[in-house]
Amino acid sequence: MDYNNMNGTNNAGNVNNADGMNNGNNMNNGNNMNNGNNAGNMDSRYSFQSGADAFAGYTTGSNYTTYANSGVSSPVIKEKHRGLGILGALGGALLGGLIWTGIGCLGFISGWIAILIFVLAQAGYKKLNGEQDIVGVVVSLVFGLLIIIPATYASYGFSLWKSLNEEFGRGFSYFEVLADMPLYMERYGLWGNFIKNLVMGYLFTGVAAIYAGAAALTGRKKAR
Repeated sequence: MDYNNMNGTNNAGNVNNADGMNNGNNMNNGNNMNNGNNAGNMDSRYSFQSGADAFAGYTTGSNYTTYANSGVSSPVIKEKHRGLGILGALGGALLGGLIWTGIGCLGFISGWIAILIFVLAQAGYKKLNGEQDIVGVVVSLVFGLLIIIPATYASYGFSLWKSLNEEFGRGFSYFEVLADMPLYMERYGLWGNFIKNLVMGYLFTGVAAIYAGAAALTGRKKAR
């Protein structure tokens, strides 16, 4: 006697024995995938489970891919906005330049402020871009080096403006002094110190950029 056909056979995956017992505990093959008719309809979402606690999945889109894993640490690829990141780096560098100018107006020039300019530029890039990368390091370095020039120039202009008003007892305007800065810098022999302060700022910014660039490249290799 054919026991397999006494109560019928479920071809979808539920095989019943002669006594009506469900063999295999209603195994669902493929997480509700229809093998017959829906072979061409692929979903962009995929997930799997292995073990009691591990779960992993990914979702793909037109502009980015995200990957998450609750069991182990996995890299997460975020959408990037490098145009906004560059604007963020510029804003951070300008903020650092204001700090450099303010410290200079007080009569101090510190290489650590040059590092701060670079760090603020990087923070602005990361905030608006979504993550830090080697492009952010290069952009932050360029903005950091450029902003030191006008920041130092402005702080020297303030010092000259203050000294001229104290010496001659008349009302020199700050912008008037800035307009004649090359003349005053030549007359009082300030170009040497000016260039020395620029070089110091460039050295500190360069060291910070090398360190940040090495860290970014190392993190990229680990992510791979």
